[in-house]
Amino acid sequence: MKYILHIIALCLLVVGCRHNTKIDQQLDEAESLMLSAPDSSLRIINHIPTENLSDTEQKARYALLKSMALDKNYIDTTTFDVLQPAIDYYLDNGTPDQKLRT
Repeated sequence: MKYILHIIALCLLVVGCRHNTKIDQQLDEAESLMLSAPDSSLRIINHIPTENLSDTEQKARYALLKSMALDKNYIDTTTFDVLQPAIDYYLDNGTPDQKLRT
C-alpha cells in the first residue's frame, strides 16, 4: 500500500510539472517554419501569450525562437531583452545546438 501511494504521488507530481503542450506545439510549428516562412513563424510566436509560458526552459525556447524570427524578418532590436531569457537559461543548460543558436 505504501508503494502505491508513492507511485500515485509521483504521477501527480509529473503531471503537475508538465509544460503547456499547446504552447510547445506552437513553438514546434514556429521552429519548423523558421527557414521557409519566417513571417509565419513570427506571427505564431507573437500570438503566444507570454504569461502562459510554464517554466524557464519554455521561456528560453520562446525567447530564442522569437529572436531568430525577428532576425529572419530583418527586424532590428536595440536591446537584448528578447534574447536574455535564452542567454540566461542556455548558458548552463540545453544542447550544444541550442547554446550555439543563442
